[in-house]
Amino acid sequence: MSITLSRQQKKALNINKNVVLTANAGSGKTFILSKRFLETIIQKDVKVGEIAAITFTEKAAGELLKRISEDIDKFLQTDVKPNEKIRLQKFRELILSTKISTIHSFCSDVLKRYPIEAGIDSNFAVIEESVKNEIVEQAINEVVVEQLTDERVKNVLRIFGKDHLFKKLRQMINKQYLADKITKKLYVGGFENYIKEIDDLYQDYFFNDSGFEKLNEFINNLSFCLKYLKGEKISEVESVINGIQRQITSRNIFKIFEILSELETTLFINNFKSIRKNYLQKGISDSKDFLPFQTRIIERVNYFRNFLDLDCFNLEYEKQRYEHALIIIDLYKSIKEKYDEVKLLDGSLDYDDLLLKTNDLLENVQVKEELSRSLKYLLVDEFQDTDSLQFSILKKITNNLDSEHFLFVVGDEKQSI
Repeated sequence: MSITLSRQQKKALNINKNVVLTANAGSGKTFILSKRFLETIIQKDVKVGEIAAITFTEKAAGELLKRISEDIDKFLQTDVKPNEKIRLQKFRELILSTKISTIHSFCSDVLKRYPIEAGIDSNFAVIEESVKNEIVEQAINEVVVEQLTDERVKNVLRIFGKDHLFKKLRQMINKQYLADKITKKLYVGGFENYIKEIDDLYQDYFFNDSGFEKLNEFINNLSFCLKYLKGEKISEVESVINGIQRQITSRNIFKIFEILSELETTLFINNFKSIRKNYLQKGISDSKDFLPFQTRIIERVNYFRNFLDLDCFNLEYEKQRYEHALIIIDLYKSIKEKYDEVKLLDGSLDYDDLLLKTNDLLENVQVKEELSRSLKYLLVDEFQDTDSLQFSILKKITNNLDSEHFLFVVGDEKQSI
């Protein structure tokens, strides 16, 4: 029985474009990925080593391999040209050699192909998470005890408490790529550089497409409410709208925060009942049109809430936080060094190492060029937008998504941040 594809599904099968497909669980994302895999090997005369499909778990990889194999078998039963049939039959015979695996298995294969360049033992073993956790916990305890003679470490331990500090150190070890990236970005170059980088991050976040979209959506919602207001509140809201628009033009993010903070205090949150009683037209508070608007406004104000309390920013307090962070970073580096020594003696890597070392390996121009030449089509299922390390690897292999490579990414919006 043939399946009728929707317009969006047909667009996702355009193998000449890079595609990001977002949809909820059970909506057929993996079905489309397997169909795109089939369309790619049919239309592009793809050899086994030129295409890879990456998913989240070993079980999912096995199911995807089974589905792709069945799709090829079904296609071979149709009226296929002789030359094409021979080519696809050969691909089908070698299907177990195709890179259909988890990202960790994919990276493991890459590292075993280039062990010397990666600086690792070619016979490395991968340690399980439970073993890793035990080694890390022991390393944390040993490092903290060793450094308790340092009054600064004692002070940090008093401020954060043992449980909270150890939790943060575990998180940093488990997210080394992000921890190292943040450290290099914010905590190298002194406190003045730290403040500048924080300010730049604010600017970049709120003046990129996503930030503009959120601010413009907020302005549109405020504009929508004008017809429901009466009296002085009309001019108040108009003033807020005009103020935000002016500051967007001048890129003054702190002025925008000030305006939003005033809005939160005087209009929609702290005194909403009074506003509804005194400044909304009669009967409006129960209107079917107004209630969804009210919800959207409150949700958007809550989104900006973390950025609104400007009074809590104190330069001296921020400097203390910066100094405490430097001490925690020093602890993290010592723990990481001790943990790495254990793995080196054992000739082992953990799952994070597989990605970290592959990402580092791809800085080798020769290795990167070889992988980029051989691997032209990448399909990724269950992609998480929190995984910047995985995306870094994909970008390097595809030469930043150049015209010779094609990336297909499938993700669930509900698992997105």
